[in-house]
Amino acid sequence: MAKINPYSNPLYVLEELMQALKSDDPEISGALDRITALTGIQKQVLLDMASDAHDSISQISNITDAVVHLNNDLTIRRWNPAAEKIYGFSADEAMGQNIEELLQTEYDIESRQQSLESFQEHGMWTGELVHRRKDGTRIQVYTRLAQTHNARGLLTGIVSLFRDISGNVSSANMPELMTTRLRTMLKATNEAIWDWDFRTNRHWWSEGMERVFGYGPDELEPGPESWYSRIHPEDKERITEAIHLAINGSASYWQDDYKFRKKDGSWAYVIDRGHIIRDEAGMAVRMIGGLSDRTEQRSMIYELADAHRRLSSHLNNSPLAVVEWDADFNMISWSTRAEEIFGWKSSEVIGKNLKIWKFIHDDDNERVKKEMNDLITGKVKSNVVANRNYCKDGNSVTCEWYNSVLFDSDGNRVSFFSQAHDISELAISQQNLRKSEEMYRTIVDTAHEGIWLIDEEGKTTYVNRRLSEILGYSAVDMKGHTFTGFTHEDYIGQASDGFEERKKGEMESNEILLKHRDGHGVWVHYNANPIHDNSGRFTGALAMVTDITGKKKTDEVITSSLREKQVMLEEIHHRVKNNMQLISSLMQLQAMKVSDASVKALFDDSHSRILSMALVHENLYEADDMSSVDFGDYLQKLTGNLRDVYAGAPVTISVESGDIKLGIGQAIPLGLIVNELVTNAIRHAFPDGREGTISVELAEGSKGTHLLTVKDDGIGYKKRGQKGLGLELVDGLVRQIKGTITFRNKKGTVVEVGF
Repeated sequence: MAKINPYSNPLYVLEELMQALKSDDPEISGALDRITALTGIQKQVLLDMASDAHDSISQISNITDAVVHLNNDLTIRRWNPAAEKIYGFSADEAMGQNIEELLQTEYDIESRQQSLESFQEHGMWTGELVHRRKDGTRIQVYTRLAQTHNARGLLTGIVSLFRDISGNVSSANMPELMTTRLRTMLKATNEAIWDWDFRTNRHWWSEGMERVFGYGPDELEPGPESWYSRIHPEDKERITEAIHLAINGSASYWQDDYKFRKKDGSWAYVIDRGHIIRDEAGMAVRMIGGLSDRTEQRSMIYELADAHRRLSSHLNNSPLAVVEWDADFNMISWSTRAEEIFGWKSSEVIGKNLKIWKFIHDDDNERVKKEMNDLITGKVKSNVVANRNYCKDGNSVTCEWYNSVLFDSDGNRVSFFSQAHDISELAISQQNLRKSEEMYRTIVDTAHEGIWLIDEEGKTTYVNRRLSEILGYSAVDMKGHTFTGFTHEDYIGQASDGFEERKKGEMESNEILLKHRDGHGVWVHYNANPIHDNSGRFTGALAMVTDITGKKKTDEVITSSLREKQVMLEEIHHRVKNNMQLISSLMQLQAMKVSDASVKALFDDSHSRILSMALVHENLYEADDMSSVDFGDYLQKLTGNLRDVYAGAPVTISVESGDIKLGIGQAIPLGLIVNELVTNAIRHAFPDGREGTISVELAEGSKGTHLLTVKDDGIGYKKRGQKGLGLELVDGLVRQIKGTITFRNKKGTVVEVGF
């Protein structure tokens, strides 16, 4: 079978031009490899940039022939408008379909086998086929098929051209038409197409050489020196060796990149790619290729690679997990932060499908599906979803997902882009906060005290259930109304003055009369505190309110009762004092009629004892507090009375006492003790009319104890003889107050009574 020049196929030339974007240069190749790993969004940016750099290639959409790009398995991956017009199938209907099944291609098995062998051997095939349109009608098409390869020589697919020749164009005219089309396309391309005939060693350049690199037809040598001489010295040896190795070997194509000198002397970074045509013996006879200036694209690639590097760095260092899914929800990108949050490495999840991967928590799955369906249907372009996700270790985390969808220019979904923020701790905090708020609200609503919040204008913002019960208003009724509207008219001034004090930062605890909904007054006790924001600005006040209306009534009853009892006690003390003074006077009169000195002494003792008791009742009657006696003042009066009774004795009596108050249960017995001890000292400590001093001291000890000391500078206790009635009375009185008594001789007599 005769070999067919593949470059007689214009679509093959076009594919070669598109493949010429590839490079084996380590830097550019590395950048392209990285670009293949870019996210859908970044790929779209690169495609847009490539489209801008090769406007001429886009003319493929405007030709009338059906141009169909196929995958290796003959499934359709590109379907131009002419194909839609010829066959009636839209791009959406054709994409992904097997072309032979979709168009119901007709040929016998032997013809198909021969065509397949020719296509595999030469990389292309030309012939006629019969297809069926969508409406079922049969058409005859002139067909050209060409293989496409990547930079590493791997088959990447098939470019197919179909022309309807059913009624108006014969297959005999097709080569001429295609040749005319090729010339037109070569003029439209931004490439320098070259043809090197090894048999004549002639080198032909297309018009693109002048458009791209500035060299006119007359400025180029006829041989390969037109190419060799313009290769950069640094690249010449490498390129020369590589192309000759390809020619002399068995390769069917060659590709490399290097620097090429333009007419203006500048150096262009170019990609050069050629197809080697061999004879039946395998000898290279011709090489046809294209030289493309990729200076701008190279710069773009490096800039894009740098941008990708920076973006990847930012995404990987972001506190948010960054993931991307393709249009079918297969994972295509998984950041470092995603690995940290969920535990899976990128290599473990790339390619996983969200629909079958147990990643979303079972309890949240249906809700998330509903939210994501809004993105899928285009109802929203982005959304925020909070849900739980499973981790590799089986635990779950709560994440807030920020999702968006990317569409291409035709409105087809390209990918879903998501950022996830681990809010597990925040979710726990919010849950605890909700529980705390619920507990707080329960406490507030069930509190026995009313709680009243007002703003900086004095308007009610919140009241609890108890305050509503106290005043008879619902929380809704009170909200927005000033506190003075619920205050009794007589106390509005007090309430307003207090609010002004809150504004100054002052707290207050007081009682006030409020007004119940039904009109009656309600006495309350309140503790009011000011409220300030973080800047210190006054924003209102909080008052804790207790209903004391019942207590007020009880207090009034108790106060009235106490007032009555106070009057009664005063009257009792007054009458007791008067009765004792009467008895004392009667005894004094009786004593005046007694001539016996011993009997008279008995009357004097009784007289002084009665006066000491009467004096206690007199002090209580005159005091504001009838529950206790100022004992220091009492001692002064008591010793004064004793001086009057024993006015003839040359004795000095002194009293020293602090501010000590004693109840009536201690005051009367202690007064009698002092009376007996001082009287005893006056009578027995200073015989024969000698002068002396008696001192009375009352001191307060620790833990509520007291010490009474009565001492004199007389003859001493031991010389007085046995105890008389007075000292026996003292012993009994000491036991009555549960005290202790001691007698000592120290320059006289010292008596100490502790109680």
